[in-house]
Amino acid sequence: MNLIYRDGSENFYMRKEVEGNQITVCVTNLKSLWRSRMTQDDILGLFRRQNPLLQAKSEWIMTYVHSCLDSKESSTCVKVDDTNKTLSLNLVNQASEVKVKLHLILHIQDDQEFFREVTNPLVAVVIQLMDQRSKLLALVKSKDLELREYKLEGAEITRKNVETSDVMEKEFLNESLFRIPGQDSDQPTLHGAESESRPFTNIC
Repeated sequence: MNLIYRDGSENFYMRKEVEGNQITVCVTNLKSLWRSRMTQDDILGLFRRQNPLLQAKSEWIMTYVHSCLDSKESSTCVKVDDTNKTLSLNLVNQASEVKVKLHLILHIQDDQEFFREVTNPLVAVVIQLMDQRSKLLALVKSKDLELREYKLEGAEITRKNVETSDVMEKEFLNESLFRIPGQDSDQPTLHGAESESRPFTNIC
């Protein structure tokens, strides 16, 4: 998933998925999900209508559209209608001396689709990260114990610049406190041990 647009404290993320002759584009602000599915012929027709001055072969157009959707260099504008049912996605890029644009209309998805495409992958990533962190902490603490046993047997660390103190799990977790971007300063921070947040990867 790529961050494509910021509107104040609200971030919009986009993912493109290709399956056969069909391209799916999804955009989410982590509260709602909008989607558009198009065939290659749909995209070619849309692109040519929106860029009548640009004469190009179909292969070039499709390569350019994919590049535009994947690139962070495009000038992107996102606008949600007042009813929240549609999202207007405008991508503008410069091809040679001609400004090329792609305007897509995405439609709101229901709660079940939002859970499947956003919430469920996000929770899976959080669980995986928490498991990885637990295993890493256990490994580091076992290394601390191993070094402590070496010292009890009379061994010394000659390079003082690499000597470290034992890892204290509580202090480590306290240092891992983070605040959700855009939240008010008086709202509580999230603790790494209980809660983590990360957008779903490679959206849609």
